[in-house]
Amino acid sequence: MDMQLDLVIYIALIIIGRFISQRQRKSDRHKKTWQWKSLAKDITAIISVFATAIAMGLALFEAALRQDAISRITLTVIGAVIIIIGWIIAYYANREIGANWSPIIEKTKRQELVTSNIYSVVRHPLYLSGLCILIGTNLYFNSKWAWIGSVIAIITILFRIQIEEKKLKERFGEQYAKYMKNTKAIIPWIF
Repeated sequence: MDMQLDLVIYIALIIIGRFISQRQRKSDRHKKTWQWKSLAKDITAIISVFATAIAMGLALFEAALRQDAISRITLTVIGAVIIIIGWIIAYYANREIGANWSPIIEKTKRQELVTSNIYSVVRHPLYLSGLCILIGTNLYFNSKWAWIGSVIAIITILFRIQIEEKKLKERFGEQYAKYMKNTKAIIPWIF
């Protein structure tokens, strides 16, 4: 595959996947600006966004610098499949969480605990989908540099999950503790 076709396919995967998966989230389109101000104060959210941007940017940059125009087709296909799996997970997670989704870690009285469908398999399927998309991107472009950003994103997500789960325990108490006991965090049946 030549590099231009690789880029076109990758961009299509990212744009179409994001559009389709996020359409499923039934959120209030008129969210208050306080959420975005709170999000800007959340260092884990900021680090995650920058690490993801660095990982994806480095993958693209490294691919552009590569002298050989022929990428390793096997890794490209595997990467594309993992990206698609990531978007499928995001689609079902967004569809299930609906209006309970929030970009900030703080939980409100209005939010309900979602434990059905994909949330019965993992507690944080949206983080899993993001990791699939990052790892798929690294493989798709056969990038070594992008793993730096990916490792930072993974560490930040693991740290963010700990903070978020503390808030969820405070909000939902024993119900969330039982859910944690019966469901893995981000990798089904493993972690």
